[in-house]
Amino acid sequence: MLILVFDTSTRNGTVGWVKLEENDDFPKVLDFAHMYLPAIPGHAERLLERLEFCLKSGGFNIGDVDLIVIGRGPGTFTGLRIGFSTAKSLSLVHRFPLVTVSTLEMLACNAPAPGHVVALIDARRKEVYAGVFERSSVNGYPCAIPIGEEVVTSPLQISELLSCRNIFTPVQLVGDGAIAYASQFASLGVSALAPSVAIHSCHMAIHGFLSYKKNGAVNTALVEPEYLREPDARKPSKPFGLN
Repeated sequence: MLILVFDTSTRNGTVGWVKLEENDDFPKVLDFAHMYLPAIPGHAERLLERLEFCLKSGGFNIGDVDLIVIGRGPGTFTGLRIGFSTAKSLSLVHRFPLVTVSTLEMLACNAPAPGHVVALIDARRKEVYAGVFERSSVNGYPCAIPIGEEVVTSPLQISELLSCRNIFTPVQLVGDGAIAYASQFASLGVSALAPSVAIHSCHMAIHGFLSYKKNGAVNTALVEPEYLREPDARKPSKPFGLN
């Protein structure tokens, strides 16, 4: 099975393909290509170009794809909208099944050791998107089990968030939010041990494949990103110039 993966939820983008062998117990990665680069000038200008380049690097074209896996966020509104519109278009035109995976969960898979992990994405406005996970492994591949819901919060509230979830031991922090607010986490006594920001294609492919086998594909027409908060731009309640 050839799986096309991408995540556009942050200012950097993950794009890749993964060739999986469908074993009865657990899928095996046969080959893969992975790109993680800044979205300069933006995801709109770079995503399709990078998808095509990545597929061609393995001798594939879009018609060879069997499944699309996309990061559903949370993250930037513009990036998520571009990623989802691209994924939906490819899925509908080529009739590919589509599944989504949590961007924060995929970040948590980057933690180098088992244990409690807080995945953090810089949400601007002095806030972070945060998810708490238990990092472990299955058949040699990292997995992250969520502990509670993903939230948008102040970095100063992370200690309280952990306390509410009965986590009192040192935790590993991953993601660009861990880097952006490292000084605040240090003052709270939380160790920023693994400020990794890259989401790996293989992690996305395996988790997406397992989700597809268990629950099937999402409804392409109805699936939406996970924003966690309202966008900055909103429609006015009344037309301009009217009282």
